[in-house]
Parts: sequence; C-alpha cells; structure tokens
Amino acid sequence: MVCTPLTNAIDRMDSLDAMSLALELAKVSDAQVALTTLAVTKAQLVPEGVLASSKHVASLWKCSASCHNEGLFNTVACILPKLDPSVLGPIITEVAEYEQAQPTPGQRVVLASLVSTRRRWLGAEISRLNEFTLQIPSAWISAQDRIETILREQKQNDSFVIGEFADISAALRFVENLPHSTDSTSRTPFTLEAHQADARAIVIVNKTGDQYEISRQQLEQYNAEINLLSASLSSGG
Repeated sequence: MVCTPLTNAIDRMDSLDAMSLALELAKVSDAQVALTTLAVTKAQLVPEGVLASSKHVASLWKCSASCHNEGLFNTVACILPKLDPSVLGPIITEVAEYEQAQPTPGQRVVLASLVSTRRRWLGAEISRLNEFTLQIPSAWISAQDRIETILREQKQNDSFVIGEFADISAALRFVENLPHSTDSTSRTPFTLEAHQADARAIVIVNKTGDQYEISRQQLEQYNAEINLLSASLSSGG
C-alpha cells in the first residue's frame, strides 16, 4: 500500500505534475487503483491543451482500464472527447496497441468514437491541403511558366513583381481576383501585395515555398493515417 503521507504529498502538487507522478507510480505499485484515481482526479483539473501535450493521456486510459473499475474508466472516457482532434493521432495509436488484447465493449465504443473524430478532422485537413496549389491562371500573368518555376525553386524567400497597372485600384482588383495566401492556412505558395510605385501601380509576389513543402508532407502523412484508420474501422479493430 502507498502510505497516506505520500499520496497527500502528491495531492498538494501542481495538477499536471501530480497526475504524471501518480500515473508513473500506478504502473509499479500495489495501490494502482488509489493512484490511478488520484491521477484521474488531477487530470480533470488540467487545461485540455496542456493535458493533450503532456504525453500522459494514453497512460490515463491504460491505467484506468487495467484497474477494471468502470466508473474510473468512464471518467477518462469523458475527458478524451474534449481534446482537440489534431492531437488524437498518437493517443489513438498507443491506445489501439494496448487494446489489441481483450478490450471491453465499452472500451471499444470509446476508441471507435475517437477514431471517428480523428477521421473527420483528417478529412477536413486533407480537403484544405488539397486546395494548396502552384497554378497561376495564364489569363492574368503572361509569364506563368517562368513564375511557377521560381515558386518551385528551393530558395524560400524570393519576391518578384508581376505586371504594371494603370492605377492602384487595378492592382488591388488583381490581388482580390487571384487566389493567394491571406492567412496561416496558406492555400497557395505565395502572397500578393498591391503597391503604388511613383506613377505606376505594381503587385509584388512574395514566395512561401517552404509552406508548400510542409503542406505536401502533411498531406502525405494525413492520407496514410486516414487509410489506416479506415482499415481499422472496417476490420472492427
């Protein structure tokens, strides 16, 4: 048994630290239920974003499941849906490996729900990333091929001028009509800025090729993951 002074000492710790320590001790202690109960109690006090990044979420599942305490596991099951779907990938992988033995029907239902949530998030991300493109309509830019070549080059911070416009209004219309990156989602590998330069108006293209490569890699990873999750659901695992 874990002595009361130790559990009291853990209880006085910061919620995240207390949860982490209680889970570590629960894995090797005869007082697994008491320590897991303490860890689950503390987990409910940890902000969801902090909890998700703590790398202990799967341990909460495994410890509560191994205690064979339905109420304890149900408490953990209520915490999990509150986590951002973007962080569920590693958690699902670790939990699924653990549950390959003999999961209870309740554990299967909770895991299937997490997988479904993650798949919906992946589907939305894949759709978003598929919109990311290097294509520039030739109707707007005569040197389309040359500009696309520049955008694909390894140098990341190039910028260049396209076209001369009668006035700043014409340049602004050009920017508004051509799809380009306007926020952190970076749906294209370039940004456009209209400028008045002396007696002429121009549009400056700022290359964001590094974001294109990041997005391409993410797309490959997400497609691979969603295929695995779909296969898992189809097989009932």
